Amino acid sequence: MNKHSKIAKRLAQSGWNIAQAPLALDCWWAKEIWRLSSERTPTGLIVYMSYLIDPADDIDLNNIQEHSIWAVGLSSDLPTCRQDAEQKAIPIKRNFEKSTPMIMLEVERFRASV
Repeated sequence: MNKHSKIAKRLAQSGWNIAQAPLALDCWWAKEIWRLSSERTPTGLIVYMSYLIDPADDIDLNNIQEHSIWAVGLSSDLPTCRQDAEQKAIPIKRNFEKSTPMIMLEVERFRASV
């Protein structure tokens, strides 16, 4: 199971519905962006999760590999630039297993802040 699948499984278990958010044509900084919708209280809360591409990697933007993702960025609004997505970035490149609980904690903080 890849990193995306592991995170998706944990999110679903925690009551989050996942949908793909559209990527702008100039969105070189994210592999994909998920639109998370809370199925628990507060129902309908939206959080965006961006899989951020390591700008130091020499990559083919048409074939981005999982190892080129350096962090997951979280935001309440659809990020329109790298800086927006990186405001709440959780590094996953070096130690994914330790990062997953941090991602879940940060996602749950969005629920608690409403």
